[in-house]
Amino acid sequence: MERPSDFDSQATEKRFAEMVTRLEHNFRTTCRVDAGVRVQDASHYGQVVVPAEATSSGADLLVRASNFGSMAVYGIEAPGAYLDEERDALLDRADRERIEQALLDSNFRIVPEAVLWERYDGRSKWLHREPQTSWFTRFFDYL
Repeated sequence: MERPSDFDSQATEKRFAEMVTRLEHNFRTTCRVDAGVRVQDASHYGQVVVPAEATSSGADLLVRASNFGSMAVYGIEAPGAYLDEERDALLDRADRERIEQALLDSNFRIVPEAVLWERYDGRSKWLHREPQTSWFTRFFDYL
């Protein structure tokens, strides 16, 4: 439920650490990181917060990486705080480029958040007990 049967923790940890290093370099700051064994009962591997002081947008920027594949999502302040269109309007272009470059250089696929808020219709005995389960929950949230 939390990760696929073929989950490669070492490869995931390495890719995530590379992304954190790139974000810290691109924003010239130390990011807040919650990842790996510190993240329990979750379908995501970890989360990085670029502090507002280091951004041109003037807000915390969040990047979350899934345990499934190499998917990542990013936003302002918190997941789901803004629609993709709102995020794009509020996010400074330089910030967007720095985040996306760090993700792409670390071999992550950026997933638009809007599609993740659709109702989850995949296979799962546990998730179907929850009426509002979304694809975000399945791949990027606490379970």
